Amino acid sequence: MHLLEPQDAQEFSSILLSCVEKRLEVTPCRDTFKQLFTINGITNLSTVKGSYEWSKQEEFTHIELNVRGHRTLVDSFKEYTSAVLFKDFYTGAILETKDVVKRNTFSHLPWVLTIYLNRVEFDINAGEMKKITDYHEFPEEIDMSPYLSSEADKSQSGDYILFGVVVHASGPSNAHYYTFIRPKPDGHFYKFDDDRVTLATMKDAMNDNFGVFKTSQEQPPSKVLEPYYNAKKYQEKTATMLIYIRKCEANRVLADVLQDEIPDRIYSSPSAYTQEDHLRDFYGSKLTKEAEAAINAQSKELKANYTTNSDINVRLFSINDFYKHHGLDIVPKLPTDDKSASSLSYSHLQENMLVQELVSAVTQALNIPGKATRIWPMITRQNGTIRPIGPPLDPGVTMGDVRKTHYPRLPHEFQLWVESDGCFYGDRNGPDSSLVFLKYFDVIKQEITGFCSVYIHPNDRPDDLSPMICRAMEWEPNTPISYYEEIKPTSIDKMDGKKTMKQLEIGDGDIICFQRAMTSTEYVITIKYFSKLYSHSQLE
Repeated sequence: MHLLEPQDAQEFSSILLSCVEKRLEVTPCRDTFKQLFTINGITNLSTVKGSYEWSKQEEFTHIELNVRGHRTLVDSFKEYTSAVLFKDFYTGAILETKDVVKRNTFSHLPWVLTIYLNRVEFDINAGEMKKITDYHEFPEEIDMSPYLSSEADKSQSGDYILFGVVVHASGPSNAHYYTFIRPKPDGHFYKFDDDRVTLATMKDAMNDNFGVFKTSQEQPPSKVLEPYYNAKKYQEKTATMLIYIRKCEANRVLADVLQDEIPDRIYSSPSAYTQEDHLRDFYGSKLTKEAEAAINAQSKELKANYTTNSDINVRLFSINDFYKHHGLDIVPKLPTDDKSASSLSYSHLQENMLVQELVSAVTQALNIPGKATRIWPMITRQNGTIRPIGPPLDPGVTMGDVRKTHYPRLPHEFQLWVESDGCFYGDRNGPDSSLVFLKYFDVIKQEITGFCSVYIHPNDRPDDLSPMICRAMEWEPNTPISYYEEIKPTSIDKMDGKKTMKQLEIGDGDIICFQRAMTSTEYVITIKYFSKLYSHSQLE
C-alpha cells in the first residue's frame, strides 16, 4: 500500500488491522487484539423441511451492511441477521440441491465494533461503480444483543456508543475522506481533516452524514461549522464507516496513555524527528519523487516547529475587551488582517517560559487577583470565528508546549483568553462546566454589547439564565427574554429556551445573545441586526 496515493478507507482499515493482528500473533498481546477487534460470526444453514442443519463459524474484524433500501442502521442489521431462502442450493454430494434457509448471527462481539456501510454498487447501464447516497440514519447508541446467537455469552451489556465516523465527501470530479472521533465517551467530537483538527458538533458528526434527502424530505438548514474547503467541490457527504465501542468498556478502551507507559524504543524526544534520515527510515528506502518531496517538506516544517531558540508573540484578551466590543465575535478584528485587536500583548517570549510566569505578568498588568486567573487557548474555527477552547492551560507547562499542542501551524504568534474570577452564573470549577459568553442586544438603540461570561452545565437551559439577567439589567423578575446563538456572522439561530444546553450543542467559547422580548409593534429580530452588521463590516 502506498501512503501517498489515494486509498479506499475501508480497504485501508482492513489491511491495517490485518497487519497489526499478524504482528501481535507472536506476542502476549494476541488475545488483547481479539478482545478489542475480533468478531465471531455464525452462519446457520438448514433445509426448508428441517431435515438437516449445519453451521459455519468464522472470525472477522468488521461487519459490512447494506444501505440500499434501509433507512436506519437497525434496519440494515435486521436484514443482515434475517433468514434468507436459497432455492436449489447445492449442499454437497449427499444431499445435492435443496431449498435452504440461511441466517447470520454473532457468537461474540468485541469491545470495538467496526461497521462498513456498503455505499457503492455496480451500475449495469453505465458499466461502472456508482456511489449510493441514500439517506441512512445511524444512532449515537445501539443495542447489539438482539443479533447475538442463543449460545453467545450475554452476561455483558450489548450497548455500544458511537466513537468514530469516517465520511466520504465527493463531487463531480473529486473525492475526499475525513473522520469524526470522540476521544471520551461523554465528550465532544473532533473533526480530523488532513492536518486540520477542529471541534465538531453532534450534528456535524452524525446528521450531516446520513445521506441525501429526497426533495420532499429536506429539512431547513441549522447550525453547521463550514468546512475550510469549497462546499461546492464536495456535494455529497455520506458516512462510509462507523466505529462503536462497548459502553461498559468505553472508559477502559479510551483511557489516557501515560508517558511512562510508552516503551523507550517507541518514545523519543521531538528533536529526533528533525532528522531527515529518521523520516526516510520511517517511510522505507524505496521512495517516489512525490514521497521524497513530501519528506523534505515535512522535515522543514518539523525543524521550524521545534527550533529551540525561536521567540513567541502572544495577544491576550480579557472580559474588559469583551465589555467594550459592539460587533461580531468576542473581540474586534484588526482592519489590516485576520488577527484580533488586543489591548495586551507580549513579544519575544521564550519557549521554556512557564504559563504560570505569563499569568503573573498578566495579573499585574490587568490588576486582577493572581489565584483567580486562568488562561485559555483561542483558536480560529472553520467558520472564521475566533473563540476560546477548553480546558484552560496548565500553569506548569511551557509556552513551547502550548505552541506545539494548540498552534502547530502558528509557530511565532497566537492568541489567548485571560479568565478572571467573578462569576454571574454557574460553577467555574465544575467538571462539566463550559465557558460561554453573553451579549445584550438593545432593541431600541439597535446596538449589541458584550455582557458577561458564564459557566453553563449540559443540563442548564437558556431560560435558567433569565433571573440572573433580570437582576443585572434591573428588569422586572418575570421579564420575557429571547435567546439567540451567534454561530458566525451569517448564521444566527434562535434558541429554544426550554431545551438543554447539551441539546442545543452549546460548549466552550460559544456566544449567546439575549434581548428583552418586545411587543409586536416594537419587535426587532436580532438576526436581521446581525445581517446588517455583517454587511457593514464587509464594506469597511
